[in-house]
Amino acid sequence: MPALLPAMAAGYGVTAPTMGWVISAYLLAYGALQLSCGPLAERFGEGTVILGGLGLMSVSMLGSAAAPSVETLLATRVATALGAAGIGPLGVALVARFVPASQRATALSRYMSVSLLGMLFAVALGGAVAALIGWRWVMLVFGILCAVALLAMALVLRSMQATGRKRRTLGSIGCYALLLRTAGAVPLFAMIGAEGFLVNGVFSFLADYLKVSLGASDIGSVLILSLFAVTAVIGGPMTTRLWSTYPLSKSAAMAAATTTAACLAPVIAPSLASAAVASSLLGLAFIFGQNAFLSAACRVSDRLRSTSVSMVALCFMAGGAAGVQTASLLLSNWSYRGLFGTWSAISMLTVLLCMKLLRGTRSETDKATAEQ
Repeated sequence: MPALLPAMAAGYGVTAPTMGWVISAYLLAYGALQLSCGPLAERFGEGTVILGGLGLMSVSMLGSAAAPSVETLLATRVATALGAAGIGPLGVALVARFVPASQRATALSRYMSVSLLGMLFAVALGGAVAALIGWRWVMLVFGILCAVALLAMALVLRSMQATGRKRRTLGSIGCYALLLRTAGAVPLFAMIGAEGFLVNGVFSFLADYLKVSLGASDIGSVLILSLFAVTAVIGGPMTTRLWSTYPLSKSAAMAAATTTAACLAPVIAPSLASAAVASSLLGLAFIFGQNAFLSAACRVSDRLRSTSVSMVALCFMAGGAAGVQTASLLLSNWSYRGLFGTWSAISMLTVLLCMKLLRGTRSETDKATAEQ
């Protein structure tokens, strides 16, 4: 979506900050549905919810391709978010359920790497198709690909017998109430929200910054944005070692510090090169934080693992929506240099908060898991 933002804004005759509402609506809907996705997966199995999400995504993306107005696009993007909400986080829970704890860190790292390769493909394909024949064709192609993925996933899950498995559940409120009472859960999820705020807030407008402020071509913008996924894939294997070497507080602080460096680069020397550095560092910041947080969330409770990873998505997306709106407000009244400078200061503050709030969280959650 960030790569398509300038084309969408031009197509509807609005500004990029106005189109920021479409991104925020997607993030909020994605996060809000996690309140239901986790408990639903606890009851019916992760696979069943994933299949339903793929079906909804396919239909809604085809609707986005034909959206006649910004309001209609917003509605179809919300529907897409509702479908996507039941896929990514529950895929993590599915991996955690079928992989032994001793191999889980490596498996989750590979899962995230494959997911990011898909993101890289989506950015490259979407940017190329949008530049050649328009962003609506991007939505059409991705809608068809979702339908193909639905059929393939159904066959895979059938072989794994990962659908239709009913289990007892406490209900949505009960699941989340129990989860948040777990030692270290509240500061963990608060910092996940902070990561979403920082990464989504600045990355969502990077394509517009490249085009409007730096005069980058469509292909150049796509290549620079793709560096986010490239460095995230490269940095993915490094996180497995980080989890086993450093406590969560230091791993999360490292992610926030990397975001600080990413935002400072365009402030110090506004250019395509510094934008490329920013995109690359944001990818590293995302994977450093996300993999560490997902690993911690999977340790919180075996009984509520689906709810826990859904809570990760909820907090990340809710924080992201707040970040996009804050960035939109700054851009409407200031400049991109002001946005990057403000974000670097907030990121540095987050480093300090991670070190303070997450101190001891890892040992506490491990202890809670051992006692279950």
